[in-house]
Amino acid sequence: MKKGKFINFCCICAFLLCLAQIPLAAQSNWLIDELLKEEQATFGKSAYLCLMAAKLIPNWAGVNEAMAYLQQANWGMTIKKADEPILLGELAYLLMKSFNISGGIMYSLAPGPRYACRELAYLDLISGRASPSRFITGERALQIVSNVAAWMEEGQ
Repeated sequence: MKKGKFINFCCICAFLLCLAQIPLAAQSNWLIDELLKEEQATFGKSAYLCLMAAKLIPNWAGVNEAMAYLQQANWGMTIKKADEPILLGELAYLLMKSFNISGGIMYSLAPGPRYACRELAYLDLISGRASPSRFITGERALQIVSNVAAWMEEGQ
């Protein structure tokens, strides 16, 4: 193959690889957009967001893959149906487990949604009222996940 044809071939391959990535990014963006619209964040989309932010599932995965990961992870929590609303404590517990955050004394003694929520509030990663039994909006879920992800990137 001549040098010019080889360069053209490489350019075409690179272009096709870039095109193949567009639907993958579009899926995660679509899920985030759907989550932002929710008055009560759903368990499946919130779990997807936590696991994707922690890089435990690829960003091209979907809610079904996130739910399957949770089933296999056996983190000692009740796994709801994907379309059920998530409580703030459940989201906090998912984040603590996803990012492997050790927590304080009470979380170490009794790990669960209640003390996970208190731990993230103590770390100032949950703003406002941090009641673990409250339903949250999709926007608040995204904000909390973003806060935790940024905190982890900073090195705690």
